[in-house]
Amino acid sequence: MKVLVDFNLVTVGTGLSLSKYIADCEQILKRHGLETHIHALGTNIDGEWEIISKALEECHQYLHSIGVERIFSSIKITSRTDKEQHIQEKIDAVKRHIK
Repeated sequence: MKVLVDFNLVTVGTGLSLSKYIADCEQILKRHGLETHIHALGTNIDGEWEIISKALEECHQYLHSIGVERIFSSIKITSRTDKEQHIQEKIDAVKRHIK
């Protein structure tokens, strides 16, 4: 099933900066062939749900393997049956209303 996901990951007990962990997860998502768009509070992911879920699991597994003891993630998922939608289409739709 094709979905768009908004993924937010927070490591607990690792200090204030999350950018290294986010970059590590971005590489994992890209390795799975997923389209991503990093924003200030998370990452939008475009792809098949099965692939995304495996990639997100791999993100958690990798971070735990490098010593992160606790991770809090929030995931929002949207899917449609009437048409296939991509990240940029959703952004463009909002921008058309702003002009």
